[in-house]
Amino acid sequence: MKKKRSYYKIIFVIIVLLILSACSVTDKYSLAYDFYMKSNYVVAIQLYDDFLENHEHTAMAVKSRLERSDCYYQLGYKAYRKENWILASRLFFLANSEIADGYLDNCYYQLSEISKAQNDIDQTLDYYNKITSYLENSELIPEVLFNRINIYLERDEKYLAFQDYHFLWSNYPDNELTKRIQPEIDQLLPYYVQQAISFKENAEHDKALDLLFKLNQYPTSIKDQIFDEISAVYLLKAEAEIGKLKLLKAKSFYDSVVFYSPEKKKFVQEETAKTCDDLIAQGNDKIDNYEFDEAISTYSFCFDLIENYQAAEDAINSAKEQKKHYQKALEFQQQASQYEDEENYTQALNFYRKSYAEYELEGVQEKIFIMANLKRAEAEPKKFALDIMLDYRNGRLSDRLLLLYEEQKAIFGEDLVSSSGWRVSYAAGEYKFEVRYDILTPDANYYYAWRVDLKHQKISPSNKISEDLMKK
Repeated sequence: MKKKRSYYKIIFVIIVLLILSACSVTDKYSLAYDFYMKSNYVVAIQLYDDFLENHEHTAMAVKSRLERSDCYYQLGYKAYRKENWILASRLFFLANSEIADGYLDNCYYQLSEISKAQNDIDQTLDYYNKITSYLENSELIPEVLFNRINIYLERDEKYLAFQDYHFLWSNYPDNELTKRIQPEIDQLLPYYVQQAISFKENAEHDKALDLLFKLNQYPTSIKDQIFDEISAVYLLKAEAEIGKLKLLKAKSFYDSVVFYSPEKKKFVQEETAKTCDDLIAQGNDKIDNYEFDEAISTYSFCFDLIENYQAAEDAINSAKEQKKHYQKALEFQQQASQYEDEENYTQALNFYRKSYAEYELEGVQEKIFIMANLKRAEAEPKKFALDIMLDYRNGRLSDRLLLLYEEQKAIFGEDLVSSSGWRVSYAAGEYKFEVRYDILTPDANYYYAWRVDLKHQKISPSNKISEDLMKK
């Protein structure tokens, strides 16, 4: 008998399809509508599907969808009347209409009761989730949340229980179920604070704040502790923004620290001042590298934390003034360099000194020393070479030569010992001179010689005894 019914059903569908293929657009819709009006909803749905598949954007498409939705609803309602909750829920879901949703939530609730009786709690929670997530206007939501909170408490899932309670309390504060569950939640508030502390310690700052702010909405004896933890989280957030130089955000978080813990005001002031001091030190380092604009920018960050911060104002003004001197020093240095290239050492020296007076540029002091040497080397090279020798280590070479000369005269007699005195002569190389000093005795002759670099005032020994004398 069942085989015959299946056979007739197949024949019926084939006939319908043949009719459809021969129909115009209007005829296809009309055929579906006729079956719909005759309450033959299964066939009507098939015909509406076929029509919409090929004519989705026609004028009759909207009307077709609404009528197809009602077909699903009517079929769902029949299943609902028979308490076939699974079939009814599927059909109501496909109907996707407000009237269908009015029954769909009850289907899910009935299915949740069945699964709960079978101790299939995960399935029960799944049905609850369908109601709370997709059927937000359901009048069953307070009861669903109440039941789900109790399940979470039994499973020791306190955080999830609190999330549901917060939604229940926020949206249904006067509901009897909200009042019934509140005492159990109140007992768990210290646990939730500890949960927030765990979030904070794991750097989940926003998650910690979200939980703490929810706790803060309820009357509780641990309000001060909640405020203190909120303040602590904001302090960590402020420190994180300081590290990223997002100081306006840091200032906002610092303000929140003080708002929730006024006793931390002095600490926050000290921390912001310390941060500004660090910024000024960083700016000063940039000044040392002649990065004046970057330094000013770094100093300016202080104003995001402390309005009209005087130390930053002073540093910025100083940087601007130093920048002017620096730029002027560069101009003088460039002019000095041009005179140096022209071997006009007098003018080069003059402008290097002007440059150094404006700003102590790196290397300029060395240039002043060299230009002064070259200027004198041009004027009196031999005298300059001898002066360098006589000034070496505050006259130590000269003193030792004189001492040696006197010692030899004491040994051999004044008539048998002679000295050449200081003698200066030109040596190979630019601004290089040789300086000699000889002591002759009956026993031995001492020939001392050094090469003197006038440009850098450097002395190099020309032989071993000269080198040894320099070491004494």
